[in-house]
Amino acid sequence: LLLVDPHHQARAAVAALATAAGLRVETLASADGARAFVAGGGRYDLAALALGADAFSLADDLRASPEVGGRPLILLAPIGAAVASHGLFDAVVSKPVRTDRFGAVVRGLTGPGVPEPLVQPLAADYSDVRVLLVEDHEVNRRVARGLLARLAVEPDVAEDGAEALDALATTDY
Repeated sequence: LLLVDPHHQARAAVAALATAAGLRVETLASADGARAFVAGGGRYDLAALALGADAFSLADDLRASPEVGGRPLILLAPIGAAVASHGLFDAVVSKPVRTDRFGAVVRGLTGPGVPEPLVQPLAADYSDVRVLLVEDHEVNRRVARGLLARLAVEPDVAEDGAEALDALATTDY
């Protein structure tokens, strides 16, 4: 697996999943690093490219490469991201990457007889989900609310444990 993700922790998490699935993993932090890897004779059977790591340009380059052009490509995209891969990618997997989803996609792309690309819808309906966000730091609250807003979730907010217990006493989450 050629894994390209600029975020160290995300890269390490996906690499651990891939290793546990029995794959040899080459991890790189940038599209330029991946281009250099391929230009230097590096080979892979499957590539996973994080959205934001110059993924579309790198995918174009990998598809055009005579050495690796036919290899399957996975786009790793943040959950809730609206992504149109225009046929460049054989699968889209939401980040954070779930073990079962990653395993299913890898098996589907590396196993025999997969006629159509496997694409996971990135926009699910979370409108009926009730969320209690408990965070005492204002910046962290804003970040968490922003992430939840991408899923169309409006959380109830508690700034400390006492407020959280009060909220839990009156509402089911």
